[in-house]
Amino acid sequence: MGRGEGFYSVLERVSGKWWFLLVLLLLFFVPIYSGVTVDPREIPEATVAVLSKAFIYSFPYLFPLFKIVPIVIIVLLATIQNRAVRAFNIYAATLSLGFAFFQTTASTEKYGFAVLTGNLTVYTIVLFFWIVEAFVKKNEIVDETRSWWRYWVVPFAFLSFWYPIDLTTLEPDFSAPGILDSASGLTYCMMTPVFLAVVTLFCKRFNRAAVRVMAFVGAVTGIFNIVQWFLQPSLWWMGVLHIPLFVVSMYAFVLSYTAEG
Repeated sequence: MGRGEGFYSVLERVSGKWWFLLVLLLLFFVPIYSGVTVDPREIPEATVAVLSKAFIYSFPYLFPLFKIVPIVIIVLLATIQNRAVRAFNIYAATLSLGFAFFQTTASTEKYGFAVLTGNLTVYTIVLFFWIVEAFVKKNEIVDETRSWWRYWVVPFAFLSFWYPIDLTTLEPDFSAPGILDSASGLTYCMMTPVFLAVVTLFCKRFNRAAVRVMAFVGAVTGIFNIVQWFLQPSLWWMGVLHIPLFVVSMYAFVLSYTAEG
């Protein structure tokens, strides 16, 4: 066993420990960094303010690019299979970097420059695991007939990828152009179901550590967001759009323990 394999084996074992998952969970509660003091009672409001004004929304000209690239990679996975897996791994790592530093920070009117420190920390951990996967290459496509039931993740992933919402009003917007120009391609909450759906659908063997960590973080993020958005009746649609994150993440999390690694 080489150094890479040994290191991966350690990560896989550690990622499955209850205490590691507990640490990941507790990291979500690291206080928000803000230019002004945030009253603990205002944390949900401050969190929504950061998520709504996150810096990733400052690059609308990049939205179509980050919709087209994953489509191309998925097509390549379906056609040339394992020759495209490395591109998928690198893309997942690259986006995880963007999630960590651009979706957790914002310049807000009420709180000034603010950082969701907990989210930044856990997204950085997800980034680390995908960087490791880019080197150890555990994700592997096996050319075989897939069970029909495995395709249930597709509509959930498609809804997340589409992200049919008007970012000004946060109301549903099902206009077709939104499939290519929405912000979903740069957000953890919308792309995680896509990444996990691709891995669980295409790969019989996959990096269980990377999938487990991304899925656990996704499930926790999903349930927090669902509750948070539904607590504000006018923002109910945002809550609906986070259901795929929770559902697909829970599915992938379970598979990370039961599937072949």
